[in-house]
Amino acid sequence: MSMLLVNREGLSMSLNFRGNLISTSPPLHHRMHQLLLFLGFRRSVGSYLRRILLYPGPPPTLADLKQWATNPKTLLPSCYLTFCSPTSVLLVERDLATAACRSSEDFLVCTNHDLNMEELSEEELTQLLHRQGVSEDAVEDIQHADSVLRKKYMMRKSGNPTWRKQRSLSQIKEWLEEKPVKNENTHFSCIMDPSAEAGGLVWVQRYRL
Repeated sequence: MSMLLVNREGLSMSLNFRGNLISTSPPLHHRMHQLLLFLGFRRSVGSYLRRILLYPGPPPTLADLKQWATNPKTLLPSCYLTFCSPTSVLLVERDLATAACRSSEDFLVCTNHDLNMEELSEEELTQLLHRQGVSEDAVEDIQHADSVLRKKYMMRKSGNPTWRKQRSLSQIKEWLEEKPVKNENTHFSCIMDPSAEAGGLVWVQRYRL
C-alpha cells in the first residue's frame, strides 16, 4: 500500500492507492495511461501534488481542489486524495475518467475501500474480484473487511459527544494506537494539522513489522 503525505501551511494532502476493481474505464485504458506516464506524455499525480505544494502564494481552497479533481481534463489514475484545510476536509475517490467527492466541516473517515463497496459481503466482493480476473491468492490479500471495520470504529468515535467537545491530540493518538486501526500491517501513523506552522506533522510513529 503506497501513501504520500505532504503539508504546507494551511493545507494538508494525502495520496493513497485505490484499486480499479469497479472502474468505469476498461483495463486497456488504465494500461494506456500508465504507458503514457512512462513515456512522459502525461504528468503523474505526485507531480500535480508537488505543484500544489510548492506553488508560491496562498494554498488553493478546497473548492478549487474539488474543481481540479473532478475536471475531465485532469488526467489522474485511480487513487484516494484527501485535502484538509484548518476548517474542512475534502475526500476524492478518483477513477481514470470520473471522481466521487465528499466534504465536511466537521469529520470524515476514509480507509482502503470505496464508499459504495461498504455494503458488499465477503462473498459478493470475491465474486466481483473474480469477474475482474483477480487470482485466488490476490483475493486473500485484499483486506476489505478489515478496512470497513477500521472505518466503522472511527465513525463510532466521531459520534461520541465527548469526543466532539475535546478532540485533543492525546486522544487522537490513543485511537490511532488502538485495534482495529492499528494492526499487524501498520507501518506508521501520523497526525497532520494544516493550521500548525508550516503545516507540520504534529505527531509521527513508526512501527516494526
